[in-house]
Amino acid sequence: MEFSTLVVKPEFRGIGLGDLLVRNSIQVALERYSPQWMRLDSPATNKAIAKTVAKAGFVEIRRFDDPLKQPPGVNLLNTFWTAQSFIIN
Repeated sequence: MEFSTLVVKPEFRGIGLGDLLVRNSIQVALERYSPQWMRLDSPATNKAIAKTVAKAGFVEIRRFDDPLKQPPGVNLLNTFWTAQSFIIN
């Protein structure tokens, strides 16, 4: 299972909506698809999503923060995350 785009507008950040969005997305995915694992990617500079997904059980698996070392097809400075167990409470 792979997450696509999860975004909280700047004016609504800092009040827990990102945590709620990630937890609810995980819960829906588990109920509907029973995935063995989940993966997402985020901009390497986005510290808020890093904190949010780590709290939900994701671990960083790869980071591309040097544009000269990115593999073909990676257009942003990305961090890739994966999880096999989830914290949704």
